[in-house]
Amino acid sequence: MTQTLTQLTIPIITSKIETTKDFSTIITKAIDETLSILGEKVKQSFYVQLKNNFGIKKEEIFLNIDIFTQAIGIMFGKSSLLIEIKIISSLHKQVGDFSFKSKKGELCFNEYVKALQTFVDLQNMLYKD
Repeated sequence: MTQTLTQLTIPIITSKIETTKDFSTIITKAIDETLSILGEKVKQSFYVQLKNNFGIKKEEIFLNIDIFTQAIGIMFGKSSLLIEIKIISSLHKQVGDFSFKSKKGELCFNEYVKALQTFVDLQNMLYKD
């Protein structure tokens, strides 16, 4: 919907953006979907190892992105890069209007996730009920 005011067209935002969800929900869903591709046993084993070896519960991953990234690197080796890309893809599907340009000129999982968290938190503040 728009309103015209002296030859100036201004879009009027009338509803909350659909993608505004809690960041913890978004990241948990993306990680869960990605690990599910590897099979339920692998996914559950990963979460057990994450908790036992790194002290992070599934629902706390969003608070510990750097440690989570180290954990998938240790547990999956070079395949962790593919897992990170798949998680980013899943995140992008959930928050499609987010765009990201790396400061380093290359894709960095931690940098992407932290920028996305800032974006989601800002959207939630702007469009709070």
